[in-house]
Amino acid sequence: MVGWLLLACAAGLDSAPTESLTGDSWADSATEVTVEQVGGAEEPEDPGPSQAELYDPLTVHTLALELPQASLDALALDGGTYVRADLHYQDHVWSDVGVHLKGNSSYRTLVEKPALKIKFHAFEPTQRFGEVERLTLNNNVNEPSMMAETLAYRTYRHAGSPAPRTGYATVTLNGVALGLYTLVESMDDEYVKDTWIDSTGTLYEPARGCDLDDPIGCYSVDQAGDDHQANELQVVHVAAVSGDFDALWQHVDEPRVLAYLAAERFTAHEDSYSFNGNNHHLFFEPEGSLVSLSPWGADSTFVYRYPVDLAPGYLCESKLEALGKTPTGVLAVHCGQDAACTERLETALLDLATAVEDWDLDVFAGQVGEVIRPHAGVELRQGHSLQQFDDRVRCHQEWILARPGYVRAVLGE
Repeated sequence: MVGWLLLACAAGLDSAPTESLTGDSWADSATEVTVEQVGGAEEPEDPGPSQAELYDPLTVHTLALELPQASLDALALDGGTYVRADLHYQDHVWSDVGVHLKGNSSYRTLVEKPALKIKFHAFEPTQRFGEVERLTLNNNVNEPSMMAETLAYRTYRHAGSPAPRTGYATVTLNGVALGLYTLVESMDDEYVKDTWIDSTGTLYEPARGCDLDDPIGCYSVDQAGDDHQANELQVVHVAAVSGDFDALWQHVDEPRVLAYLAAERFTAHEDSYSFNGNNHHLFFEPEGSLVSLSPWGADSTFVYRYPVDLAPGYLCESKLEALGKTPTGVLAVHCGQDAACTERLETALLDLATAVEDWDLDVFAGQVGEVIRPHAGVELRQGHSLQQFDDRVRCHQEWILARPGYVRAVLGE
C-alpha cells in the first residue's frame, strides 16, 4: 500500500540557492539576553542563553569544558556515569556540572569526539544554564553535513508533530578542540511543558524494539509527570494486542501521531518508530489516556548512507534505493490496515510536501550550511573533510527539492 512506503530519494537536480532567509517561518526568533561579566556587581542569578538563543541553528555557541583527572579516569572506566566538570560560556563558569558520554553507533571515547550529556543540577540541585537544566551534544560522527537533525526535526514540528529544537556549539575539553556539535533539546520536564498542554503526563523512552503490544516494562520513564501512575500504559497495551483498530486509536492523539508518521516518511527516517522500533519517545497524557510520539536520533534522515561514505566526490544517494519498506510499529501497522486512517495519513503527507515547498527548506539548508561551514572543516577525529561537508549540503538541497514531487508521484497525485 503506497501510504506505507518509505519514500526513496531522487537526485540529479541543480543545487538550490543559499541566500539568507528574511521573514521566514523556518528561522526561530531569538530574544537578546544581557549577561553580566563574572565579578560584576549585579550578576544575574541564572546567566546563560535563553532557549530561543540556545536553539537558534543560525548561531554557533562556544562551550569550554574542564574535567579534573578524577573525572577523566571515571569516564574511561564507565562513560555513562555523571562526573564533575566546569563549563565556561561567555565569561561565566558553571562549577560542578555533571557530564557523561552518550550514543550507540555514535559512541566515542574522550580521545575521539565523544557525544555528551551535561546535567547542570547533577551535583548542584538549583543550578541551571539560562533557561535549561541539561544540554545534549550530538557529535555528528556519522553525518558529514551536521544538519540532518536540524532539518528533520523542523520538518516534524512544522508538520504538527512534537520534536526537539536544535542549535550548534563548538566544544573544547581541557583546552583541546573537539569540533562542532549539534545542540539537541533534551527530553526533560522543560521539553514536556513547552510541548504538551497537559504537562502532567509522562514521557517514556522505550528500549530498542519496544512497542505498545509488548509488555509495558520495556518502557522506561524519562520524565515522570505529576499524575504518573506505574501501570498507566497498560490500558493502551491491552488495546494494542486486541487487534481492534478503534480500541487502540481511542488512546491515540491522532493529529500528532499522523503528523509524526507523515514526517517520518517524508524525511526517510528509517531508523525510527515505524521501521526499526528505535529513536523515538512516547508521551502519555492522563486526560483521555492518549499517547503521542516524538522523534529522536534523526541523523539518519534525508540523504544518508551508513557507514558514512568517506570517498571523495560524494554522490547524492539515499540509504533506501527502492520503495517497499514495510512498517512494523503497531500504530503504523494499525493505521495501514484501516482505509480511512491510510487516507488521512496520505493527505498529511501531501500537505507536508506542499508545506516544505512553501517553507523553502532547501534555502534554509543552504543558510545553515553557510553559518556552520567555518567550523566544519577540521573534523579530523572522524575523518570528515570540508569537501564532504559541501557535497552533503548540496545533496540535502537537491533531495529536498525533489522530495515533494516524488511524494506526489508515489501517491498518484
